[in-house]
Amino acid sequence: MLAKRLSAAIIMLAAIIMLIGTKTAVNLPNSLLPEVSQPEIRLRTFWAGKTAAEIEQSLIAPLEAQLKGVSSLKDMQSVVFNGNAWTFMFFHADADMEQIYMELLARVNQVPNWPAEVTPPEIQDFSNGAGLTLASFLLYSESERSHKELKHAYKSYVEPVFMKMPGVASINLENNPIQERVDIEFMPKRLAEYSLSIPEVVARLRELKDSSGEHLKLGAREYDLHFQGKYDLDELNQLAIYAHNEQIIRLGDIAHVTTRIENDWGYVGSNGKKAFSFSIAPQQHINVLETLENIKVELQKLNNNVLKDQGLGVVINRDDSEAIKASLSLVYTNIVLGILLASVVLFFFLRNMKVVLLVMLSVPVCLAIVSIGLSISGRSINIISLAGMALSIGLIVDAAIVVVENIQRLRSQGLSIEQSIKQGVSGVSGALISSTISSVVVFVPILMINSTEGQLFEDLAFTISTALLGSLLVASFLIPALSRKLLDNKDALKTTIKNSKLVSLTTLPARNKIAALTMVILGGPVALAATYYLSPAVDVLPNPKQETVDVYISTFESLSKQAVEEEIVQVIQQRIEQAKQEGTAPEYRDYGITCFTGYCHMFFNPESSVNFPEFEQWIYGSITNDLLSAQAYVMQGRLLHYAVPDGRNLQLDLKGAKLEDLQRHGLALFEHLQAAFPDSYISADSALTNEAPRIEFTPKKDKLVYLGISQAELNTQLVALTYGVYLGQYYADGETLPFYFKGTEASSLEELMNTQIIIPGHRSMILKELVDVKFGLAPGSIFRSNGEISVLLSMNPPADMAVGTFVEQVEQSVEEFLQADGREGLYVHYRGSADQLKAFLVEIKNIFLLAVVIILAVIWITLVYLRLSIAVMLSIPLALVGGMLSLQLLRLVVPQSLDMITMIGFIILMGLVINNAILLVSQYRTQRELGCGQQSAIVNAVELRKRAIYMSTGTTILGMLPLVISPGQGAEIYRGLAAVIVGGMTFSLLFSLSFMSALLSFKVFEFDIKDTPDTGEDVAQKSHPSTKRLLEEPIA
Repeated sequence: MLAKRLSAAIIMLAAIIMLIGTKTAVNLPNSLLPEVSQPEIRLRTFWAGKTAAEIEQSLIAPLEAQLKGVSSLKDMQSVVFNGNAWTFMFFHADADMEQIYMELLARVNQVPNWPAEVTPPEIQDFSNGAGLTLASFLLYSESERSHKELKHAYKSYVEPVFMKMPGVASINLENNPIQERVDIEFMPKRLAEYSLSIPEVVARLRELKDSSGEHLKLGAREYDLHFQGKYDLDELNQLAIYAHNEQIIRLGDIAHVTTRIENDWGYVGSNGKKAFSFSIAPQQHINVLETLENIKVELQKLNNNVLKDQGLGVVINRDDSEAIKASLSLVYTNIVLGILLASVVLFFFLRNMKVVLLVMLSVPVCLAIVSIGLSISGRSINIISLAGMALSIGLIVDAAIVVVENIQRLRSQGLSIEQSIKQGVSGVSGALISSTISSVVVFVPILMINSTEGQLFEDLAFTISTALLGSLLVASFLIPALSRKLLDNKDALKTTIKNSKLVSLTTLPARNKIAALTMVILGGPVALAATYYLSPAVDVLPNPKQETVDVYISTFESLSKQAVEEEIVQVIQQRIEQAKQEGTAPEYRDYGITCFTGYCHMFFNPESSVNFPEFEQWIYGSITNDLLSAQAYVMQGRLLHYAVPDGRNLQLDLKGAKLEDLQRHGLALFEHLQAAFPDSYISADSALTNEAPRIEFTPKKDKLVYLGISQAELNTQLVALTYGVYLGQYYADGETLPFYFKGTEASSLEELMNTQIIIPGHRSMILKELVDVKFGLAPGSIFRSNGEISVLLSMNPPADMAVGTFVEQVEQSVEEFLQADGREGLYVHYRGSADQLKAFLVEIKNIFLLAVVIILAVIWITLVYLRLSIAVMLSIPLALVGGMLSLQLLRLVVPQSLDMITMIGFIILMGLVINNAILLVSQYRTQRELGCGQQSAIVNAVELRKRAIYMSTGTTILGMLPLVISPGQGAEIYRGLAAVIVGGMTFSLLFSLSFMSALLSFKVFEFDIKDTPDTGEDVAQKSHPSTKRLLEEPIA
């Protein structure tokens, strides 16, 4: 009576769990991938108007010296361009990034001799998601607009809408910086007419600031003192500068005041029209799909109202929502197919829909438990977590199958339902607990992976572990409770396989010494050797494709932004337009071009699925062919690009010489690698030649001494005549803007050199009397790696080549290059994919060994005897070779390498495949405890456990099969992992019973096994008719 009351309570609790789990699953945030935080911080430094060499010497070298002592720092690189620089800091995976960020803030403000006109570096903390992009947009105009007009439209109409939207953390304007500056643009001739020197005017303008004094007491009151020095912008023209011949010279007499965008914009275009680009960074723990849908709604309102009235519009040029929906939908479909296929397996063996339903009820309960767990732990519904659910379908029903099969078997022997439930559950509880714990603890080493990529495995480990633990609870409590309600005497076990023949065939190696030895050798050392031989090339991560086409165009020369637009962008746009008119262009919805320093990125969004070969041939043959001073590389969009940007990128730092020698050897290495790897994308991310043109002024030192002025004073005058002298910060219209004094732009070098300047105490002079001038070349960018000047090359392998193979070939080719005469002292430091892959391979070996030790310990605790525990572990090589063979078969159909996620599949396989061996060996131990001989115990164990093993393994295989065979976006992420498990479990299904029978027949397992507490098995089990007949057969 108590059991029935408890059963009702358990069923009610399961129903409540399913309701809560369903509601939770609906409300869980949706995203493409789990949140991946990178232990990386980036600093961006601006110094407009300065060359890369001056920024490197004056800013970046002192900055790096200040930062190199930051705790947990692993690597630091800086890339310096004309006008700005990036510093990349990479930390160890276990670093306390919050503490490091606070430490960086303090150190950045303590760099010695930091110029007053240069703002401190902008810090971007990638560990809290600063590097993520939710979506990117283009603000375009139907007519030609100035930069200031586009900025005004963005600030007035677009930014206020986006920044108040839930889920939006910040807006990135990297390619269109909107910082303005105030220029007092003077006319050098007017200065000369009034005998005014540049230093005199600069000194006067630097006084334009308010200041305060102490207090003044007048009578009974005390007053603060404030000195008014600041002018409003519209009042600056009236500022008195100097008195000349009893006349007041005002600023408006010699200059005019303007505001302008401080930094030039790179080209941005949408469908042939100039545009303004911006991207949105998401807040942490948001529902990506919901946020994107809200953005689209607000964007439609903007485009239909205020922007339409202004002749403007905003389009999304990168939106992952469709890819997310397609990828998630594919996994949902695979889950449903897995459930259906698992049900088919169960019906084949049980031939009773009521019993099948009893087993399959464990699936929704366990998935509900997983959903609740995801919610409590703050995780999302994404490809990885859903793949974990899909992989768990077959595993979830395994425990239920074992319990139901044991209950049904006992009922077929005439026991009552209550007795069958009691003995059936207790008889397998030890094996179930052991197999579940061994399957779960195998994830502990996986969670110890210290890499950015390792974070992708956390959701997988969490999902499968939660599902397995849930299945143990369901099998132990819910299945017995439901059995009391659903089963009756008509549901006795029906036989679908001839038991005697199957058992005879399975245990044949156990009855023949030569067959047993052969079987053990094939399933042990031979299987391990075959696993090694069949291993495909190693890779970092899968390379799932996106329905986009990306084109990267690298420029060999340091072209100005105007030259890039004229010589590259306009040529490409004209060719695309011509191809559209002629009907030779592939179908696409839209395209865009964004140009940065040294390269341009072009994208095409096809109308539907992308025909990449067609796009590739068209772009190479008709669009980017014979572009002057440029190289193009076409690739299909990568789904994981924004989660793990450098997943297939190999970086080579060439070091060991001065900059000019490094550039020369770097160019030779670049050409060497291009010839060796013609199908790879190779780019020089630092200057290989001094291609940036510059004008070099050389002071006439004797003349300066005679005039009594220093080189620094002369340099100030030169800066004023060109870029402008920094005066300080000016508060205008609610913004604090940099304030400059600069000359009107000269139309030619000759005009500049003939500019008159006033030297105090001397006559008016022209500039060419003080300096010599010549044209020269300088590096357009400088790269530093861990404090050393270096040359940086980046490489991407061909789409069909694994990173591991590519890295090996590149390292060999580079070694041959460095062995040549004249290259002594040079060396290459590899980063990116090479560094990640080597570190992961070391980790995976340690994890594999740790997993073996943990599993062995768990089994030993369960089975008591070490030799029986080792017997279980010896079943693993057979599964490993099955996993490798499955990968090789998969490679015949689709590209598949041994990537990080696939390697994790082998770790998971170890925890799963031993479940069959545990069931069999546990039953073998029980039979020996009951007094059976070795051969009889083997046959009885196979007889009693074969059905449960076949059913549970079959449901696992077919439950995961859809993940292997289904095509679609994102399937590549988990296909290799699923193939490994399906292949390994298939080999286990076909050979494990025979292998374990052969292994257990060895003399070492014939030892006496003492009686242990009652396991609940019926003593009568030790004497089956089929067993007696088989034992009568002679043993070789």
